[in-house]
Amino acid sequence: MTLGNDRFTDMDGDSDMELAVSVSTGASVYFLDDDLSYNASVTGIGSGTHKPMAAGDIDGDGVAELVVGDASGNAPAFWVMEYNSSSGQYEVVYTHVPPAQVPVYCIEIADVDGDGSAEILRGQQNHECVVSSWDGTNIVDEHTFFLAYNPYMVRAVDWDGDGEVEIISVDRTTTARVRVYSWTGSAFAAEYTSVDMGEPLYGFAMADMDGDGGLEMVVSMENYYASYQGVMYMLTSTGPDQYSIYWRGGFAGRYVYLYDAADWDGDGLMELAVGSYDFQTFPRGTFAVTYEWDPDTTTLVEDWVSHELPYGYSGRARFLDLDGDGDLELVVPNEGGILYAFSPDDRDWIMSSGDMG
Repeated sequence: MTLGNDRFTDMDGDSDMELAVSVSTGASVYFLDDDLSYNASVTGIGSGTHKPMAAGDIDGDGVAELVVGDASGNAPAFWVMEYNSSSGQYEVVYTHVPPAQVPVYCIEIADVDGDGSAEILRGQQNHECVVSSWDGTNIVDEHTFFLAYNPYMVRAVDWDGDGEVEIISVDRTTTARVRVYSWTGSAFAAEYTSVDMGEPLYGFAMADMDGDGGLEMVVSMENYYASYQGVMYMLTSTGPDQYSIYWRGGFAGRYVYLYDAADWDGDGLMELAVGSYDFQTFPRGTFAVTYEWDPDTTTLVEDWVSHELPYGYSGRARFLDLDGDGDLELVVPNEGGILYAFSPDDRDWIMSSGDMG
């Protein structure tokens, strides 16, 4: 399957949202409608590896493009897809082939240098981030800097509230540090590097978890002190360009691919979505789990657990308003090539996609 049900946006201009999904068992990208039914697919995209993606208007034409990276290193760095209203098909409109082909592990689209146009950020196997932009004719690689060791996630957000966008990533090998960068006017420089937390960092989510009006970062670690269980750290900004570890707590599962947080159940508190690979304590198995901040104990506490999912692996769960009714669903990718959607009122899934392999 995939490390995430990747991007949710109106790709074809029909005012309904489409969900773009990449699979790790083939060379296809699937487009699903808001009921998770099949809409279209594009084949010949990379190989049987996880394909990171992001959506955004990279050329300033008012229409979102889908940028899909390739983690194999045997193909272009990324492809750009658009919906063609004349043909009614999703098409590859640009293929980016840099001089050196390095596996791409993560993609983000954001205006990170404050010039008013979106840049494409790609985190690579060689630990670097390459920042690219559209020059009117081509996509040009403009800046390269060390991002993190084997980065599987990169996000661009104004974390410290100073009005400037930070680029955030984490180490997945070698060390276990949170790394924050910002634009200096001529280059991207390190703004913060955390202490080495000791074990691989598998993902993170950015949200106001404690309701103080500022963003927190919750990051997941695998195999905490050789326990074969996960642990979560919560970091907060203490001022412009200043950050610190705020909280640490355990998690009973493994390979905790954090990605998203939202007020799923409308209780005024942010829930953190966890697609768990393997729950190590009772009940054993693969589950989706949400956590929320308890102001009384000042800790993240388990809030909701799904019924067991069919296969032994889940990727990055996300909160999405699939049907446009104003209520969020929790969408969880599972190893069997199927997406499952949950509501906060039931542990059983309320809808699922077809098998994408």
